[in-house]
Amino acid sequence: MKKNENNQLEQFIDLEETIRELPIKQQKAIRWAIQNFGMLKEICKETGMATDEIERMKPAALEKANYATFILLCMIKYMQETKKNEEI
Repeated sequence: MKKNENNQLEQFIDLEETIRELPIKQQKAIRWAIQNFGMLKEICKETGMATDEIERMKPAALEKANYATFILLCMIKYMQETKKNEEI
């Protein structure tokens, strides 16, 4: 195996171990996001949400243990930042 492939495999194994240490509800939210990544990516492309609105909503989602919403908000912010970087 190439060095880069080894590194990616090690990162994947580390990620899997980290996820297994999370509470079940968080694991389920991550699994849901992975299984629905394509749909979520489309939803997140053009939401029009302001960054400060996203940042305001994230703690509330965590406080209510609404991990799917938290993941969605993180993805929206990531997509916005990626789009900004592509425009530069």
